Amino acid sequence: MLKQLAKGNTPTGVMSIKLQRPVAAIRSKAQREGISLKPINRSPYNRRATKRRSRR
Repeated sequence: MLKQLAKGNTPTGVMSIKLQRPVAAIRSKAQREGISLKPINRSPYNRRATKRRSRR
């Protein structure tokens, strides 16, 4: 489950809620298993529509 959440760029805080474990325990387990918690692309939780204003 931890691998799936990490692959989906789930924030560590959300992982702790879903897995019902403290954030420190998730980080520790990820380190022991060799799972990277760094996002590999843009997180689905932080998507913002960026609109550029045209200057006249």
